[in-house]
Amino acid sequence: MSRPDFSGTFTLNRDLSDFAFLKPPKMRVDSIVHTDPALAVTTLQIDTNGANTTVRKFTTDELPVTIEVLGKARQLRSRWEGSELIVETSWDHNGNPRVLTDRWQLSSNRRQLVVTRHQEMNGGAVRQRFVLEREISGD
Repeated sequence: MSRPDFSGTFTLNRDLSDFAFLKPPKMRVDSIVHTDPALAVTTLQIDTNGANTTVRKFTTDELPVTIEVLGKARQLRSRWEGSELIVETSWDHNGNPRVLTDRWQLSSNRRQLVVTRHQEMNGGAVRQRFVLEREISGD
């Protein structure tokens, strides 16, 4: 099974996404540069924290890296499961361990990046689904 190239600029489609009970961001754009095993993801998001940009540089070979999100360190590692990329992010949230497990899938026409998220929170498991639409260049 071939592994997709996630390179591109993707904008969150709020209507197709499922945020569970969590408040959706007002806007999110992910710019991805992917040369396997290296990935660089720059996310611009406007949410309850205001406008913020997060840069994540990591690899798909399970090597752990430390990233910073909203001024706090998080550990990230990713690996392939067939054509899906599994991205696990963990950190300490007010003395409680928190883990996000994201499954990235690229649609067959490469126009949608679907991220299915599972996270354990104090109240139990939360599942979300983010649908990001690829920006098509005019060339």
